[in-house]
Amino acid sequence: MLGTGFSRGLRSAFTRQNAPDSGHKTDAWGIPALHINATYGENEHAMARAMHTQLNEILDAVKVEELQAPSQELSLFGKNIHECGTARMGDDPKKSVVNRFNQVHDAKNVFVTDGACFVTQGCYEPTLTIMAISVRAAEQLAAEYKRGNL
Repeated sequence: MLGTGFSRGLRSAFTRQNAPDSGHKTDAWGIPALHINATYGENEHAMARAMHTQLNEILDAVKVEELQAPSQELSLFGKNIHECGTARMGDDPKKSVVNRFNQVHDAKNVFVTDGACFVTQGCYEPTLTIMAISVRAAEQLAAEYKRGNL
C-alpha cells in the first residue's frame, strides 16, 4: 500500500511572477511570456513532515502489510494541484477583479473563465466547475452584447 498526503500551501509565500523582458521566451504570436519563480516555504515543508509522520502512524496502527512508506519530499509545482486564484470574484471592484459573471470590473469586454476566479482550491479536479462558470459567462456575454452593452 502506498500512502499520499495533500495540503494547501500559502500562495503568497511560494510564487512570484516577473514581467517579461527581451531575454525571455515568446509565445507563438511573439508575445513575451511571464517568467515564474516558485519555491516552497517553511510552512509547506512543515506540513509535509507532519503529513508524513501522521500517515505513518495511521498505517502502523491499522497494521498495513507490504507498506511502501510515503515520501516526505514535496512534489513539483503543478503535479497534484491546479494553480488558481489570481483574479478573485466579487461585487466590489476594490477587492476583486471579476464580477459574478467573470467579467473584469475595469474592462467590460473581457471575461476570465478559468480557475483564476477561485479564491482557493482543494486537491480535486476543478474542470467541471470551470466549464460551468464558462457557460454562465458566455450566456452573460451574449445577453450583454444583445443589449448593446459590449
